Amino acid sequence: MDEALPIDIFKSLNESAVNLNGAKKVRFKFIRNDGYKYYSDYFNYYFDILVSKCPMLTCIDRDKIVIEDGKITFEVLNKVEEDKIKSLYEKIESFLIDMGYEEANIIININDEEREKFKENLSKEEDKKTVKEGPTLIKGKSVVGKPSMIKNLITNENNVVIIGEVFGVDARTTQSGWNILTIKITDYSDSIISNIFTKDNDEFNYLQDNIKVGKWYK
Repeated sequence: MDEALPIDIFKSLNESAVNLNGAKKVRFKFIRNDGYKYYSDYFNYYFDILVSKCPMLTCIDRDKIVIEDGKITFEVLNKVEEDKIKSLYEKIESFLIDMGYEEANIIININDEEREKFKENLSKEEDKKTVKEGPTLIKGKSVVGKPSMIKNLITNENNVVIIGEVFGVDARTTQSGWNILTIKITDYSDSIISNIFTKDNDEFNYLQDNIKVGKWYK
């Protein structure tokens, strides 16, 4: 083919292929000669897939990913985010090559200024433990204990303390009357999803009013 398919057409083609009878997996591979047309569309499409599989990638500021002539530049806050992107090099490059583009040139820059702001925010949250009045209690009992990094958490571990930034909140009510608040949290070492269940509508509304995206909690 001479030109790349618009991303919406490729999505439809890919969705149709998933439903092919007898096919366990379908892989598309295109050969084109129109340079980097729709390059950013294909990258963003595939990056959305990666984000759905790894919530930690939600912390990457998409507005600071620069895509130009086959060069993809990520701006990250720390070594953990840098290593995560590096671990995806091969997958990203393989997908883009299959779509008919040349090898991907991926560059990662750690933003020292934003990293220092992150450290200051984390330090402020730690300092709250020393304030006489203490932080506002939103749910449960007062939190005591030394915080752990999310990346070090062990499955089914009990009584764990973390300090993290909320980067996503979703509220829903089931037909059986349960109110469920899903909270996405990161400490920039990794991310985790937490669910709060309650049948108390007043409590549910209170939690939604007091747990906000962009704020830090313990």
